[in-house]
Amino acid sequence: MRAFSEPRVVFGFVLTLALTLQSCAPAFSPAFSPDSRRGYPNGPITVVVPYAAGTDADVAARGVAEFLSRDLGVSVSVRNVVGDSGSRGSQQARSAPADGYTLLLLDEQLILNQQLGITTYGPFEFEPIAQIVTAPAFIATDAGSSWTSIANLVDEAKARPDELSWAMTPASTQALAAYSFMSKAGVSLRPVRFESIDQVAEGLVNKQVQVGQTTYGSALQQLRQGRVRLLGVAWEKRGALSAAASTFKEQGIDLILSTNYGFAAPKGTPLAMRQTFEQALSRAAKDNALQQKIEVDQGFVVNFQPRDAYINRLKDSDTQIQSILQRSGRRFCPIWPFC
Repeated sequence: MRAFSEPRVVFGFVLTLALTLQSCAPAFSPAFSPDSRRGYPNGPITVVVPYAAGTDADVAARGVAEFLSRDLGVSVSVRNVVGDSGSRGSQQARSAPADGYTLLLLDEQLILNQQLGITTYGPFEFEPIAQIVTAPAFIATDAGSSWTSIANLVDEAKARPDELSWAMTPASTQALAAYSFMSKAGVSLRPVRFESIDQVAEGLVNKQVQVGQTTYGSALQQLRQGRVRLLGVAWEKRGALSAAASTFKEQGIDLILSTNYGFAAPKGTPLAMRQTFEQALSRAAKDNALQQKIEVDQGFVVNFQPRDAYINRLKDSDTQIQSILQRSGRRFCPIWPFC
């Protein structure tokens, strides 16, 4: 997706649900005019997901949207707007007026897009509200592999530099994660191009690649069929669905890799509206049904962070991505577009 000077690397792929307020834009016009007598929110809300249906981002957004529909008493639906490393959907939502009826799912890919020059804006052109869900990253291989742990992989990679293959999506946070792992472990693996992380598990099964980063949700079908093996999880602790996969830290690599989902609003969104959603997300984090869906059914982690803590996390991620880009230069080609 070298050895860091820091004793600990925390690299979260922060997925931000950016809240915009829907008005006259044709693509986002509500099904009916909001009733101002009811108070906010008083009409249907659309969540724009800039990735395909069925991806981790889409699944997480739909789980949260389902809770928000019940909690806020209005319809909250998902619309997938795919293309250009997530920037097509983010640009559409960024162009929507700040009246409270459009939500955008965006992630640290937007930070990377801005720093690579793919977009001229990043998440700080929005107003973060709160974080709600984390998807820890796993390193996986096919079930027939001789590797049973990260240590096995690292030992062989050191003996065979640039021979073992790793699935990577160019100009993506996944490529940054691969670079972070290889630098931390002191190994070099050969990149194999995949269009998205959601294709990695099937690529492992089909012997197109030997190892790669995935999430539990992306590999769920292959894991249930016993066709993929998890070598380790880059998170603070083992997951509810993946207790057999030890953490990177347990295996001697102090590295956190995750995707964090949260809500944010475009500049100018009224504070009262942002507070309404922050309070709803706080309630969501305590909801047993949502916890079951997120942690047990999907393999994510309910990880609520209020506004101030979430802003600090986004700032940290921005700094970390900039640092990795500076250290890698163009020597690690998969990070860069058109490389």
